[in-house]
Amino acid sequence: MSENVLTAEELSQLLEISGVDISKTRISHIANDTKIREQYRMLLQRIRELCKNADAREIEDISEKNVNPDHVAESTSAKTNDALSTSSIKDNDKLPSVNEGSSSLSAESAAISQTKSINSVDENDELSARTQSKSECLESTNEAIQEENNDDSDSGKNSLPPYDKCGQGSFGNNPDSELKPFEPFNSTDLDRQEVAKTDPINRPDPTASITQNIVTFTKQTNLKETKSSLRQKRTERIQLPNGMVGREYQHSISLPGVSIQECHIPKDLSLKINESGDEVFGTPTTAGEFELRFQGIATNDEQENSKATVFLIARFTVVPDPRTLWQNIPSDPTALFHKPDDSSDCIDHDGIRLLTASKRGRSHAHKGTHRDDEARIKWLEESGWHILAVADGAGSCQYSRRGSEIALNIAIEHLSEALNGEAGTALVDACLAQDNYTSAFTFNGATLQAVHETLIKAGWKAVLAIDSEAETHKLSAKDFSTTFLVLIHKETERGHLVIGFSIGDGALVAYDVNNGVKLLCTPDSGEFAGQTRFLEASLFQSNDIYKRIKIDLISDFTCLMALTDGITDAKFSTESELSQKAPWDALWSEISPQLIGPKEQAKEKMTDWLNFFIAGNHDDRSVALLTGVINND
Repeated sequence: MSENVLTAEELSQLLEISGVDISKTRISHIANDTKIREQYRMLLQRIRELCKNADAREIEDISEKNVNPDHVAESTSAKTNDALSTSSIKDNDKLPSVNEGSSSLSAESAAISQTKSINSVDENDELSARTQSKSECLESTNEAIQEENNDDSDSGKNSLPPYDKCGQGSFGNNPDSELKPFEPFNSTDLDRQEVAKTDPINRPDPTASITQNIVTFTKQTNLKETKSSLRQKRTERIQLPNGMVGREYQHSISLPGVSIQECHIPKDLSLKINESGDEVFGTPTTAGEFELRFQGIATNDEQENSKATVFLIARFTVVPDPRTLWQNIPSDPTALFHKPDDSSDCIDHDGIRLLTASKRGRSHAHKGTHRDDEARIKWLEESGWHILAVADGAGSCQYSRRGSEIALNIAIEHLSEALNGEAGTALVDACLAQDNYTSAFTFNGATLQAVHETLIKAGWKAVLAIDSEAETHKLSAKDFSTTFLVLIHKETERGHLVIGFSIGDGALVAYDVNNGVKLLCTPDSGEFAGQTRFLEASLFQSNDIYKRIKIDLISDFTCLMALTDGITDAKFSTESELSQKAPWDALWSEISPQLIGPKEQAKEKMTDWLNFFIAGNHDDRSVALLTGVINND
């Protein structure tokens, strides 16, 4: 038999306390009706609670509402009449004995009185006062039981179940504990996963004494309402799209049929929710896995008082900013052919600024390897020529960093001498005599000779210098492989003469913000990414070398630029875009702000700009440029 069901012995004791004279057969009928036994058991518990320190014999009168035999007779079933007749009460469970009196089992009322000899008038007065107080409490308790019985007889479905069969479990053994209805959403309790877990209830020990179980009944009347409330709560889970540290995030919180009322977002996530509660936004500052908690009301329920409370748990993943995962390990200063990881230079004269910047790419910085790029600028004050040059050492070649450095040093050295001399004058004269500059096949003999003495010889001497360096260190010239891009400029009476010579990928351009772009090179892009041509002796053994010369005479320009592929690959999706104005407009909008200010400031800003982040593009980057509009304020 369940620990929660009133036993025959306990029923007998209760009737004895109540002063009701009822036969063993009637007791057996009552004992076999679980609901009635439970009600009387609860009454017994309440009596004991109210009479902890008082002798039960002091109770002089118990209202008929304590026992209603007619109700008992109607509710009991005809089962065994003598099942409990031989039951005995254990010594340790005995209740205080009372003198039995006569009882009336009529439907109206039956009050049973008992008398006890009182030796002292003072004791009698005190007993009367105590008895009256206890009787009033019992009446209140029995009225609640009678009201519960009436409810049960009406519905038949909402009767209070035995405490160990309640859907939410029983209460603990702490007499001071209280049944807590479902707690409002607590933003600090992130571990609450299920609604039922909000009520910290522990089942009692089956061996617990009857006194401990008194707590069960005193809280059970509230449990009926709480259980109904709990049934109207549910939890939903969703997965939000991933966010990234440092990148603005915005996403709607949409759960059909639910109106969000409260929310909790972890503080270190740095997200907010809009006033309507249906969208989160902000810029995440911390990477990791997070849970955003929301509490809302189901708006699709017809009756206001039956609307379910919905708890929404939104999982949110914030991935790190890829830029923060890159390391910046300095290159080895003791390595052969070591050079700085970054370099820059700036020359100002007559309202013109020449500037160069070269920065080691992330792919090299992450491994602690050297910068392979190189960049140079030169103003020949004597002749008025400007030289812009960039080179990109082949990353697959061990000492390409030295190859790019040698190539530009030798080229600048040769061009400085040639352009300041007769070769420079002859080049200007020959180019101004040209009718068009579409290709090398249209160049006259004088132009070809002037180009040969200047740009072609600059490239050839660079090849010879690299070969000599390789021989000195007993290495292969291929270990020094590099691209080679040179642009020269001179203002003449007929306009700006610009000439480009290129071997390998990258770009040489004359950009005009109003008139577009003049491409002064033919990029050598291979069939696959990363493939190109490098500066080598075989190229100079054919007249095709002159096809790499591009000449133009332009009335004006905004900027002349020489760029390595670390910039062009990142900023131009296809090779054809190099001839289109729009991509250059976008690039110029990024570069031009870096050129304003004192020289040292411009150098620093330009070098920092080269650190721009575009996924999949982490090569060295170098730029050499000349702009015609300078603001040094």
